[in-house]
Amino acid sequence: MPKYNLVLFCKSYRGDIKRIKILKDSIDKFNADKIPFVVCCPESDQELFEKTLRNNKELYDFIIVSDEEVLRANNIDTNAIQNWKSQQIIKLGFYKLGLCNYYTIYDSDCYFIDNFYISDFMYDKNTPYLCMTEILTPNTNHTFIKNYFKRHGRTYDFVHMSQVFSADVLTDMQKNFLDKNKLTFPDLINMYPYEFNWYGEYLLSSQIHDIIPALPKLRRYDYQEDYVLDRHRGIRVKDLIKMGYNGIIMQKGWLNRCVYRDPWYGKLARIKRTVFFKMHSGHKKGIIRKIILVFYKIPVWTIREIFHD
Repeated sequence: MPKYNLVLFCKSYRGDIKRIKILKDSIDKFNADKIPFVVCCPESDQELFEKTLRNNKELYDFIIVSDEEVLRANNIDTNAIQNWKSQQIIKLGFYKLGLCNYYTIYDSDCYFIDNFYISDFMYDKNTPYLCMTEILTPNTNHTFIKNYFKRHGRTYDFVHMSQVFSADVLTDMQKNFLDKNKLTFPDLINMYPYEFNWYGEYLLSSQIHDIIPALPKLRRYDYQEDYVLDRHRGIRVKDLIKMGYNGIIMQKGWLNRCVYRDPWYGKLARIKRTVFFKMHSGHKKGIIRKIILVFYKIPVWTIREIFHD
């Protein structure tokens, strides 16, 4: 019998220690329901993670496990090269440690900005939400896994941080899909490297539990342009909270900052936006409106913004 029903799970390594420290600090602050937090890292990094992350003031259970533990539990060579594919395999195979019934996955470049609760991840005790969005682009690569399971209908993307994996679903996947077809998790990732979509599509095809679709509650910044645009619009962290977000993703590979910074010119940007919409309302004509439109097109960021944010 697993010790926990739900845990937060993050697969990381020493190269992301700065970012996961930000995530851990945010969990310390906003973990309203005291959900346990499990970090998985290589054995060689465990001492560093213990020293950097654990403060012994946690109001929730904080657990550090090793990649090697997860790989051994899945009968996978622990000497395999650590890369982004092995991270995906570990996310799928973590359930075999038997610590929990469900685990919600966050990467090191995520962090919370507001209180979060079990109800953000679970519809009820035995039914997690399934984060999924429809893919409208034709011939998307996401059709590979859908077609592999011979599922008809619309194409979905399940690659979302805060996705909840069920141990029951993964156990059934091992028994009735992998074993029957003489496959392993590494085989799946080598075929198509999207662990979330393998999980999501299998759940749709197996119907192990009720499917309750949901959107992730994280504001995602994939590129520097996304980040600068929101700051140009005057968006603050408290505005993101009002929009319903409880966390932020600062994509490690494309952004040069680890956290979202409120724009120093935010009030000016909001005033400018408000005036613009009032003047533009009803397509009113006149020289004043034209002047306002010209003003609106003047960017409020500076050289400093471009080079340092």
